[in-house]
Amino acid sequence: MLTPWRSYRMDLQRAPQRFWTDLGRIEAYAETLCGFPVAPGALDRLSAETRAAAARATAAAEFGAEVMAAPGGGDLAEAVGALFDAVDRRPDAPITAQTISHDNEAVGDIAQAVALTQSAMAADRAEAGRADAAAARAASLADQFAAPRSWGKLSQFCDWLNGHEFLPARDETFQTAMLRAIAAHQFLLILRPFTHGIEITARLAAYRVLRAAGLPPRTAHLPSIHYSDTAGQYAELADETVEAGGATIAFAVYAAGGMAAGLRGQIGALREAQATSAWRDVVLQAFEGRDRAGDRRRRVLLEDLGREDAPVRIGALRGLSPRLADAYAGKSQKTLSRDVKWLETQGLIERSLRGVQPRRDAVHALAQAA
Repeated sequence: MLTPWRSYRMDLQRAPQRFWTDLGRIEAYAETLCGFPVAPGALDRLSAETRAAAARATAAAEFGAEVMAAPGGGDLAEAVGALFDAVDRRPDAPITAQTISHDNEAVGDIAQAVALTQSAMAADRAEAGRADAAAARAASLADQFAAPRSWGKLSQFCDWLNGHEFLPARDETFQTAMLRAIAAHQFLLILRPFTHGIEITARLAAYRVLRAAGLPPRTAHLPSIHYSDTAGQYAELADETVEAGGATIAFAVYAAGGMAAGLRGQIGALREAQATSAWRDVVLQAFEGRDRAGDRRRRVLLEDLGREDAPVRIGALRGLSPRLADAYAGKSQKTLSRDVKWLETQGLIERSLRGVQPRRDAVHALAQAA
């Protein structure tokens, strides 16, 4: 799109094959995550973890690690997290110059509070020079737009972002949204239409794009977490984007690769939670109506074995957990061996030369019996 100020485009003809592969993975993984059957508790935990990580990462990118490490860093991260929450209340809101400006205004309120706090701290230490600098920064926030033509540039940019170039083809909803999010992030860094808060504003815009496409918050937070985990590479590629004055292939490849890896990681985490929940059901059914001392002991043994990924030698079973050690305190090795034999007879564990391990196929047997 050619405007009076800039030509907006993403020229991906020279993008490497891995970029297109990652876009395909993003589409497949995102579809899987949107319909993944897992207990609400596991989803809540994952959502809370990703929100906290993204909020802290985004705040640190804007205000610096030193500010985040100081007293009040947690409150600052929470304030940034509230900006993401505001997007979640209207995930389908159109991305316009007004929307982005409103986001930036909210960022400005946070930035001004940070600047004033730094000014007060500097004054307390009688560092007049630093206090004057902080106060000057706070005063500058009164002028939100960097230049008189910023609003026009931002409006033209949003027209392009909402235009036909980003209309998804069939079965390309999420990969198109990722391309659009990358474009939003890069061009806001390039345009710098505001005097402050551009890093958070760019990440919020990208988050808006992904949420509008139907991705849940825990998934739409993944780019910000990726940028934080690879902060050095992000800074280098972001600087390259600004210097180039247009969307760069290198940043797009980097962002898509991180998103694909993050999606794959979330699928793994949810599968693990699903397996844990399913195994808990197996244990509950196996010991339904059994509450004798020996049954309680064997149940503890089965539950703790279910947390292990590799076979455990019989001689090491007592040390799997404090409660297992307590359950077999004063019991002979013969008692332990008898309990192992009982669980094996019930089809719940299996023994090999390497040791004892739970029978994961018991989950499938339970499902068929149901």
